[in-house]
Amino acid sequence: MIVTFLVGSILTGVIFYTDSQKDLLKEDNRIQRNELGQGDYLLRLNSRLDGKDRELNLRIDERIPEDQELLIMAKEANDKIDPLILGANASFDCITEDLSFPLKLEGYPFTLRWTSSDEDRITHTGRVIRDPEDDLEYEVTIETVFVYRDFRQSFHRTVKSVPAIYEEEKLRGLKLDKSIDEALYDSRNSSVIILPSNIDGQQVTYSEKTGNNGIIMLIFTFVMTAVIGLAVSFDEQRSSKKRTQMLQALYPGFVEKMKLYMISGMTAKNSLFAIREDLKRSGKKSELLLSELERACNRYANGVSEEKILTDLGNSCGEAYRKFCFLLIVNLKQGNDRLMELMNAEVDKAFAMRREKARSRGEEASVKLLFPMLIMLLIVLVLIMIPAYMKFS
Repeated sequence: MIVTFLVGSILTGVIFYTDSQKDLLKEDNRIQRNELGQGDYLLRLNSRLDGKDRELNLRIDERIPEDQELLIMAKEANDKIDPLILGANASFDCITEDLSFPLKLEGYPFTLRWTSSDEDRITHTGRVIRDPEDDLEYEVTIETVFVYRDFRQSFHRTVKSVPAIYEEEKLRGLKLDKSIDEALYDSRNSSVIILPSNIDGQQVTYSEKTGNNGIIMLIFTFVMTAVIGLAVSFDEQRSSKKRTQMLQALYPGFVEKMKLYMISGMTAKNSLFAIREDLKRSGKKSELLLSELERACNRYANGVSEEKILTDLGNSCGEAYRKFCFLLIVNLKQGNDRLMELMNAEVDKAFAMRREKARSRGEEASVKLLFPMLIMLLIVLVLIMIPAYMKFS
């Protein structure tokens, strides 16, 4: 809210300042028109006539120069345009490469239009068309028309297209292209096309070029396989992490119940059976730990050693369960007078871990909320900027 208020206040001040600086309506009802190249603008006025107020929206065009002024500008632009037209050519008397015909000139309001007296030699786009077997020179007249609103001014240039000097290999390539074009044209009414087999005494061979669709599909297959594998791996890691977090959240309650049951005189085996029955009444929230305890209790019923059952239970439930099951195994093998003291310490540690985990999750949630807050801020800025932009325009 504070940021929005500050940004809105600054933009409001900018708008008021800009409006105060415009002062487009002068004394004696005079309006200042923009100079050439500065563009048009919209002027909103309030008028009062016969006691009634009217709102006027006037489109004020930029100043249009007189024809004489435009003519001077066109001649000036025409004198500067020659290097742009020539491109890679040395002069207009030796045209060997394509010409460049710009449609606009920086600093001038004109739109340029081009025509050619011989489209078969030089097109209106500046492309030079040549026949590799033609060694004649051709003169072509290029007309440039400078257009601005109703103003038109034409200029003419005579250019000379001269035969290009090709390397022998490139010349044969051009002749091959021409022969193929002629073969396609001559056989347009036939169902069979015969390609040229000899150019300047050199044998021409052809082979059909096969597509790379198979290679593309193979690459696509490898890429998609890798992507799917990474996606499955990522999903498995995320599921495993989620499972570990859920079991970790149940650990303090599990340790506390084990301590209470064992203080009352029950063995570790009977304590696990009792906790399993408690979890059956707690609903879906504890179903992950319940499934692990169900497996452990079934293995007890099948005669599996208690050490093996506790070891596998700790390994399947995570690091915290593994440490606690190790204490139970040590007590099972050797006995431990300090077991209750160690269990009390483990309970305190488990609840401290739960508090730390809750705090870290709260911090993560606050960080995740920053993104939607930024989106909301951008939306507010857009809502502020659109009216400001409309006001400026």
